[in-house]
Amino acid sequence: MSKLVMGANGRTGVELVKQGLERNYRVTAFVRDDKVLLEDSSLRKNQNLLIVRGSPTCQTDVDGCVEGQDVVINVIGARLMSNDTTVSSHSQVVLNNAMKKHGVRRLIVVTSYGCLGLRNYLISTKKLFSRMFMTGILKDKVLQEDIIQRDSSSIDWTIVRPITLKDGDLSEKYWVSSDELPSTSKVKMLTRRDLAHYLLGIINSPDEYRAVRSIAGRPKPNKPKALCPFERRREAAREAAELARQQKEAKDLEKKLPSVPPVQQQQTQHFHPQPKQF
Repeated sequence: MSKLVMGANGRTGVELVKQGLERNYRVTAFVRDDKVLLEDSSLRKNQNLLIVRGSPTCQTDVDGCVEGQDVVINVIGARLMSNDTTVSSHSQVVLNNAMKKHGVRRLIVVTSYGCLGLRNYLISTKKLFSRMFMTGILKDKVLQEDIIQRDSSSIDWTIVRPITLKDGDLSEKYWVSSDELPSTSKVKMLTRRDLAHYLLGIINSPDEYRAVRSIAGRPKPNKPKALCPFERRREAAREAAELARQQKEAKDLEKKLPSVPPVQQQQTQHFHPQPKQF
């Protein structure tokens, strides 16, 4: 299978490249800067990886990468403190045109969980810094989703909205929902490795075509809290007191019951017939 990763130089993009190669995919990594990928010798020497530098908003650059692909995964995103806050929507128009031109139908795009409720998300973002710079980025992500869904007749798209991402190990345990995620007590930040694992897993899933999915990490079961020496002694005293109470109740119950005389063993007489005399 041939796979094109748009935005492969980002942290999520690098994970998609690595896990795709582990599955023996032929991976084309479209990047604006190839430094991150070239620094990894294992990627640089992999014959199934083709690294292409270009601009995601240049139709000629994107056309050359899309042709011959089986699936396109787009994880392009704007950088904070930069002037490219509209790169997601602009590059999506270019990508859709290239896919329709070359007959490539399968598309998976990563946006943001904030798109589900842009206003609520921004209100709950307490830091002024986040509100200032995330507003423009999220609005562009919402526009990107609209652009994707306009071409539903030509593209089998899936939009994935992850919650806050972090670096971490692959757990293969995450919440996926077609609507809102569970309460915050049941979800946690999602690792980029888990996100990449999920994206690769839905490539050949027709049930995921023209679907919007929200995804978050699933917390580990709570382990019993270890007791300190004082708490252990207190717990042991509580258990001993409970046992003594149960034993006392049993004795009191025995006293209240009527006494039963012992059963006397009846003597059984055995009959021995006398032999007849003739």
